[in-house]
Amino acid sequence: MLCFVFFSFTMTVDACTGFIVGSDLTEDGKAYFGRTEDLEVNHNKVYQVHEAGEYKAGDKIVDVSTSEDGGYEYVMEKDSNQFTSVSDTTPEYGIFDEAGFNDKGLVVDMTVSASYRDEIDAVDPYVEKGVTEAVLPTVVLASADTADQAVELIANEVATKGASEGNDLVVADHDDTWYMEIYSGHQFVAMRYPKDKFSVMPNTFWLNEVTLDIGEEFDNYIISKNGQFLYSKGIFDVAKKAGTFKGDEAKRVIDLAGSYAPEKLVESNRSRVYSGIKHLNPDANVTLEDQYYNFLQDAPEKSISLQDLMALTRNRMDHIGLVADELGDPSLYPIGNRNTMEAHIFQLDHEKMTDTYPGVMWLAMGSPLVSPYVPYYPNQTTGIAAIQNQTNEFSEDSMYWIAMDILHMVETNRDEFMKIVNDKLTPAEQEIMNQAVLDGPQTSEAATANNNELAEKAFATMKEIREELMVAHAKYLAENDYVTKYRANRRTRAFAGSTITVEKGTSDKKILLSINGGGQITATDVYGNDLPALNKELTYSIAKAAIDNPIFYDDQNNIIAYDLVNDFYVFKTKSTHVTFKEAVEYKIIEGANQTWQSEQTTGLTIVSDGDLAKFLNLTIDGQVVDANNYELSDGSTKLTLKADYLKTLATNEDKEHDITLNFNDGKASTKLTVTKLSNNQTPPSTKDEESKDTKKDNQTTKETTQTPKEKASNQKGLPKTGDETNTVVAGTLLALSSLALYGYGRKKREEELQ
Repeated sequence: MLCFVFFSFTMTVDACTGFIVGSDLTEDGKAYFGRTEDLEVNHNKVYQVHEAGEYKAGDKIVDVSTSEDGGYEYVMEKDSNQFTSVSDTTPEYGIFDEAGFNDKGLVVDMTVSASYRDEIDAVDPYVEKGVTEAVLPTVVLASADTADQAVELIANEVATKGASEGNDLVVADHDDTWYMEIYSGHQFVAMRYPKDKFSVMPNTFWLNEVTLDIGEEFDNYIISKNGQFLYSKGIFDVAKKAGTFKGDEAKRVIDLAGSYAPEKLVESNRSRVYSGIKHLNPDANVTLEDQYYNFLQDAPEKSISLQDLMALTRNRMDHIGLVADELGDPSLYPIGNRNTMEAHIFQLDHEKMTDTYPGVMWLAMGSPLVSPYVPYYPNQTTGIAAIQNQTNEFSEDSMYWIAMDILHMVETNRDEFMKIVNDKLTPAEQEIMNQAVLDGPQTSEAATANNNELAEKAFATMKEIREELMVAHAKYLAENDYVTKYRANRRTRAFAGSTITVEKGTSDKKILLSINGGGQITATDVYGNDLPALNKELTYSIAKAAIDNPIFYDDQNNIIAYDLVNDFYVFKTKSTHVTFKEAVEYKIIEGANQTWQSEQTTGLTIVSDGDLAKFLNLTIDGQVVDANNYELSDGSTKLTLKADYLKTLATNEDKEHDITLNFNDGKASTKLTVTKLSNNQTPPSTKDEESKDTKKDNQTTKETTQTPKEKASNQKGLPKTGDETNTVVAGTLLALSSLALYGYGRKKREEELQ
């Protein structure tokens, strides 16, 4: 899955986090590596077993994730190995097999996506039909037998066909674990991972300063003298030509991250690498403000357990005294975020396991926050039906969708609902771990039986959790107001911070906010479905940064009045489908910026070039003026304010007022100064008027900027109305502020979500 992270703005992101722990640092002496696969909610995943020979010698594997016409191609040199995978459920959009074992004992975990700095693009850009993470796991698992072969295969493919993206990946077998970074169109470095280090790697390049001397040279790559590195031939030259090289070429030393990664570490990467390092080694000398982190980290020997790594995938920054916020603040983006579609941990035992049976994969299907880990074995022949269910709509017979449903409910009241989850998940997971077979290889039949039994136990636990949560969740919706934050993507990032406030009893469905930058705002259920009729109005809060001078329409095409509160347009409506567009700026062609003398007995005329048929109302200082207080004439909109009304605006000092003529597609604005009362005049204000003025003067952060919802039938469409603007307390808003089509496939979808 493509997991790019760009955080130059406040929004949510899609981000994978990988990790590796050498065997010297673990309590049980086993080597571990794994990854959280993060893209989006409501995106099904399944466990699969691919039979040997699924791809025949001469078959062509074609990647369609980047182009509907086909991209990278690989021709099988032999019949494919048997292999397992954690896969997407949209084969029409390409192959995404992610991670798994094959029957030769090879393990792959791909990938954590990354991208080069801008300067590299001019020298060795990504190749449109090059290697992608989408198809690479399938090619490697089907073709390679060992970790060395896997690294060599990837190196040859990238060197000769190019890469269409940057990636961090892991391949391993019974003897070795390799970590590899693909930097640009044709540059890469692979490192044999040491036993006495650990690493946490979110979405960028992490290899620091290394010595890439020349040991053995091949057509497409070089192996260092000590055999610890395999690297592309142009790794020094590309960085030098780009002007980004850091290191000492004479000594064959290069800082790879310093030469190829973006110069500035994005906030979401910093938050995850820092919290991950501190999770595995609380004494590590790192801070959240660091711009540079060593890839190879130290920890005391035998200090890291499997449970620690499971907890790492659920990490929400509590251990460092912070509250995670994946829907708002990128500096608080956690490893255990809502977008995790599955998480897996490979546990390799060099002593008890064999070349063809190197270890176990622990898999939490759906978010590991609400899904227990289950062991999956290299040679099992199938999974349970619930983990192989490929439906892309919610199903009670799917392990992924049950986990997703639990997570949606948890997010309504995380503190309380996670207690319900953990009360059942924690003991069930421990029981599963106790019953896993980890002391040596099993037969295929035994491995399949053990996995299926434990997976069914996990699934039954998840269904019990869901049943209990459904009762608590329904009660919460009936008795509590709540706010949901909008999850922005690249196209809609200007809407970041937008929210929808739901009063208790509004609906028995949890309500989410969806925004299409093309002009659609929708309130849906958690799966994107239309809602039944609502019992109460919703309060929408839409970021002003996304659109200037908007007009909002309800589902009957009536204009919705809004207030401007702290740079958010705030309005209330029962409509769940709201459209918007930028308002037309009409001109005042006569009568702009007038002064009206309080002693006058005649009215005041203003003429706009707006179409009278589109006129809705007049507002003065944000308040709708009753239509009885002015007259309209045909032609361009000619509006005459009556003298009796103008006198009500007079005070003991000259005062300037904001005048707005509102139309159904825009507005025209000007200023009006009403002079102070003369000595023999009496202020015409009433208690009601005074209370309105006092409220308005005190409310300095709020501006009513829009019109009433519909126009009346009298006076050529003029509404007869008083103050109909919606008001919201600014302090409350501050306190409460939070599977789509793929285009050409999942990569296109991922690019939209960056």
